[in-house]
Amino acid sequence: MGELKKKSPFPKRLWSIVFWLFALGNILAALFGIFSIFLFFLVVFGTAGALYRITNPIFPRVRTIILPVVLLIISGELILRTRGGLDSYTEAMGSWSYTSPYHNLTYAGKSWVHNRTPNSTKTENRGEYDYRLVTNSDGLRDIMRPIKKDKGVYRIIALGASLTEGLGVSSLDKTWVKILEHNLNDELTGSQIEVFNGGVADSDPFFELVLLKDKLLKYKPDLVIVSVDMSDLVDVYVRGGNERFRKDSTVTFKRGPWYEPLFGMSYLARLYVFRVMEEDWLFRTAEEQADAAERSQLLIYRCLEEFQLLAEKEKFQLMVLLLPLEVEIQSKEYNLTYLGDLLKRNPDIYTYDAWQDLIAVEPGLKLYWPRNRHFTETGNAIFATLLQKELIRKQILN
Repeated sequence: MGELKKKSPFPKRLWSIVFWLFALGNILAALFGIFSIFLFFLVVFGTAGALYRITNPIFPRVRTIILPVVLLIISGELILRTRGGLDSYTEAMGSWSYTSPYHNLTYAGKSWVHNRTPNSTKTENRGEYDYRLVTNSDGLRDIMRPIKKDKGVYRIIALGASLTEGLGVSSLDKTWVKILEHNLNDELTGSQIEVFNGGVADSDPFFELVLLKDKLLKYKPDLVIVSVDMSDLVDVYVRGGNERFRKDSTVTFKRGPWYEPLFGMSYLARLYVFRVMEEDWLFRTAEEQADAAERSQLLIYRCLEEFQLLAEKEKFQLMVLLLPLEVEIQSKEYNLTYLGDLLKRNPDIYTYDAWQDLIAVEPGLKLYWPRNRHFTETGNAIFATLLQKELIRKQILN
């Protein structure tokens, strides 16, 4: 009797099912603006296989060049990925995928209020930092506060994106918002000051205005600080201003160009877009970048004017905080100059531009994480002290 063949623990049919489920998962992710190298390989080998079948009976010689071309493409792709320099922010942070800034489908059905899941806990370890983010019932990184304000309490609400929320900071107490609260109460003896952390990663002034109106005005703030940084220029360019808010209480953003999926999957495509088409990460030429930056700053200024009107109506002070990012500190090129000039012309909006103070900090101090590019715990502490001095010097806390 011949030897019985051992059955594979994973039959061909099962392998086929696993493969197609994997392929379907990548395709669905792509529909939501998330593109990975796995999808790139699927496209390359899928296209090569289709060409092989189509050309085989008609052009037999073509099949001989398909494999070398595929190997050349894969080799070029792997070389570029190994060398680095073409990683998106999410990829630089360790992700396998590129996430489109024009992720309309990701936000499909999302409400006007941009916050995190209420009463949730998120932990994250990115190598250079390890943090735990706990939210309250408002979906914000803060403790739960009583709505009714006790007599003698001075309330500050800090609004902003990830620099305010404290992305990468190990605990709430080490964010600049909480350090500021502690410092102010220490310096102003006999005072009771509460500083609410209203920062939400990936937010911008338009989302923050809605958040303030819908969730935070009930706390009766005495001072509202609105933080603006360079990332807001990108967000407002992609999302637009108030036109993002649909009447059905959902939001919609702009759409990327038709070739963005290929750009997201392939570093070869990115090299072509950057070097040949001379476009940036948002697919804009140098001329378009300058124009877009100015238009975004003008839109943000108009949004801040809406904040001021709300401040007058609800009887709170408004402070606009202009924050430089790590890349601006390193390059000494500031991107909020136009917005700063617009704000200087408006005496009704008090502005603290932290640019000069932060670039004057001793270079040896590690203010930002190298990859994460947000404030380190040292950066949070130093910035809280700078803001504390500004509030006291300008007698904002009357």
